[in-house]
Amino acid sequence: MNDYNLMITIGILFMTAFALAFILFFNFSQRKLVTQKLNQQEALLHRIIETQESERQRIAKDLHDEIGSQLNIINLNLHRLKRKQENPEIVKETIADIQNLLAATIKTTRQISHDLLPPTLGNFGLVAAIEELSEYYSKTNFELQFNIQENESTIKNQSIELNIFRVLQELISNATRHGEATLVSIQFWLNEEHLKLIIQDNGKGFDIHSPEFKAGLGLSNIESRMKMSNGKVDINSVINQGTTVELLVKRH
Repeated sequence: MNDYNLMITIGILFMTAFALAFILFFNFSQRKLVTQKLNQQEALLHRIIETQESERQRIAKDLHDEIGSQLNIINLNLHRLKRKQENPEIVKETIADIQNLLAATIKTTRQISHDLLPPTLGNFGLVAAIEELSEYYSKTNFELQFNIQENESTIKNQSIELNIFRVLQELISNATRHGEATLVSIQFWLNEEHLKLIIQDNGKGFDIHSPEFKAGLGLSNIESRMKMSNGKVDINSVINQGTTVELLVKRH
């Protein structure tokens, strides 16, 4: 009987030890998962801040280099006009210079405003903005083809539209500057389940496993914007055969 009780006691102790070990392992696994998730969120936040800071720096540079310098020249011309107001020819010439500079400043201001939020995107949506982009490139040596495969829904979140549009701009810029592409085609699907775009170019391609590719700020910006939109990006490229990028945003 004592042996029987001893065996029961040992069994209970063993089961208790096993249960405690399982609980400890489960807690450790949960803490590890939470830590990994926090690290991923921190990395995403860092990339988002980096993207925003990069855009702020670009806008600040445009304001300083373009508008700042143009306003400074206008100011100098106004002083010149004040000094030479008795000379009709100089007055006429200076006024013409000021008018030209003001026109250039207005154009630059509109361009900066357009870069911040393209009016077509804000007023008419993503499809219209891409169509406008395609029309713009039709006047250059670079061809942008836009094909709507499905457009059975609407995107009510303007930040998602802006992020997708910025990603497209980044991809087109990479295709032309780095890939030396002359053609980019965009396939577009939009329904209640997802928004999908496939972007293909005829550029020289690249090695997606190279450190230069992985460290590129452009790629980091693209990934950040897609994660901000609850989406993902898949990039495939073959040297001398171009690049294909798939953007997918699940809507539920």
